[in-house]
Amino acid sequence: MRTMPFLLMGALLLVTGCQGKNFVRPSPDSLVLDKTTYEEVIAQLGNPYRKGSSLKQGQTITSITYAHANAWATTGFGNVTPTRSMRLHFVNGVLVGYEFTSSYQADLTDFDETKVAQIRTGETKQTEVQQLLGQASGMYAYPLIRRESERALVYLYSQTRSEPFSVNVYLKKLVVSVDGDGVVSDVAFDTIGDK
Repeated sequence: MRTMPFLLMGALLLVTGCQGKNFVRPSPDSLVLDKTTYEEVIAQLGNPYRKGSSLKQGQTITSITYAHANAWATTGFGNVTPTRSMRLHFVNGVLVGYEFTSSYQADLTDFDETKVAQIRTGETKQTEVQQLLGQASGMYAYPLIRRESERALVYLYSQTRSEPFSVNVYLKKLVVSVDGDGVVSDVAFDTIGDK
């Protein structure tokens, strides 16, 4: 899973207190896969915190990241530092995916991972996934997923806890691919660290 560098960036923001440009999560209507352009995102959100590229399915993906952390704010979850991050992925200047994570109470992206086992490939429908877990915090299209005719719902949550002399990072990510009939075709769930 290539999310670890993205997550570590949030932890580094934490160490220096209030860092990154605060931003508001764009509405899903403003992020349309295979349509929204890089220029439209920059016009809406401004210059990103970080930019990079990778190769997937033989295509070059340009990814931009927005991030904000405030070590002096509270989340209501013990010593979890409020962080908000968003990555957007483009092929030839067109959006092919995005994921958003937040430990701020106002736009928290935590989800109940104990319900993932209820999602069955070839049986569960997209609407049932959303009833089970709520609104996804991201979406993927090809080449971020294997099949060109499908889309994927992305559920992502990360948190950073400051402990004496250490920083504990936890992440969980669920990617649920859905075919053209709205039926789940693949489920991938990963975690990093301890909550």
